[in-house]
Amino acid sequence: MVDAWDSRLICELQLEPHITGYLVFDSVINGRAVGGLRMLKDVSADELKLLAQAMTLKYGFLGIAMGGAKAGIAFDAEGNPARKREVLRQFAIMLSPLLRSRSYIPGPDMGTNAHDIEWLLRFAGSKAHGRTVSRAYSGFFTALTVVIGAACATQHLGIDLSGATVAIEGFGSVGSAAAQLFAQRGARIVAVSNRDGAIYAPQGLNVKRLVELYQAVGTNTLNLYDQADKISSSQLLELKVDVLSPCARHYTISEQNVNKVQAKIICAGANVPFTTNAERYLFEQGQLCLPDFVTNCGGVLSGAMASMGLSEKFTVRFIESKIGARILSVIRAAEQQGVSPRAIAERIALERFLLIKQQAEQQTVQNTLLRIGGALNSRALLPLTLVKLYAARHFNKVCGDNSPSSWLSS
Repeated sequence: MVDAWDSRLICELQLEPHITGYLVFDSVINGRAVGGLRMLKDVSADELKLLAQAMTLKYGFLGIAMGGAKAGIAFDAEGNPARKREVLRQFAIMLSPLLRSRSYIPGPDMGTNAHDIEWLLRFAGSKAHGRTVSRAYSGFFTALTVVIGAACATQHLGIDLSGATVAIEGFGSVGSAAAQLFAQRGARIVAVSNRDGAIYAPQGLNVKRLVELYQAVGTNTLNLYDQADKISSSQLLELKVDVLSPCARHYTISEQNVNKVQAKIICAGANVPFTTNAERYLFEQGQLCLPDFVTNCGGVLSGAMASMGLSEKFTVRFIESKIGARILSVIRAAEQQGVSPRAIAERIALERFLLIKQQAEQQTVQNTLLRIGGALNSRALLPLTLVKLYAARHFNKVCGDNSPSSWLSS
């Protein structure tokens, strides 16, 4: 059981001579942490440390009592689908004590899906399936907070999102969902990219066609779309657009290219897409760069809500009203104080996380009952109606007040 927060725990596991697995705990509450498992050939411990920290910030920002973690396997899952399950089996066996005790609660990430996580838990001998969340870390809900964040930013700057130009780096599960949601709001998607490069059409891309291709051929989408110009992924980041949405890997915007970024608003679906210095530069240049853990928090919020029986319709309404208002309040507070949005959001998230951790780990009758209830709910042993009633009240309480100065008391 992991029980320390001020020192990160990094597990490095040698699965095969050339395949390494990692598990990073950035924080825990009551000995538990949640975070996705990604399978990419070049994933590293350093990357996962950044991503685990982002999970902590998301939970603090949302007011959810859970620690942040991240796992990864340095393996090309897409290029070796036949071996994927065997590699997952090896990883699960090595992590089985943490998976069975739910000290680490995994979710889908790059290179994995909900079925992979189900297999991982089965291989580990975990019986904690219960109300397993098929939509946890859903690309749609992550994309929804991205688009809501962009809508708040355009509103603040006096830009009409309907007709605004948008470039999306990373046309995967999050990027493709973001493209659809932006298009539904009347925005013009002028460029998208994936690992094969990027395409650009100043008049706007046919999002419906792009999504159909993505669902049919995956990463080969851009090679088959013939109604746009081919550009490089680096050129996409430099386009003069209203909104740039990085939805790919970490640190794609760095000291090397940030001076070429021309977007008025940067609203990320990816975790840690910009280095600290790059984000500072954008702020100093007057470009509105929203914190990634704020704009992509929809996936983890959706997972938490679904595990407590709340519907997708409820989650969408909640994000559009409560989280949208919270993002807008961060933007306004940052302007009033003359600091970056991250300075506001990160301080609130970290302080709130520590407060929530302290409260949740107190040995009280209420906390004991909540822990018992949580364990029963994870095994689907509580009436769903009762769980949903408590959950709706709980989420409305922790995210209901949108004044930054009051969040620490919620």
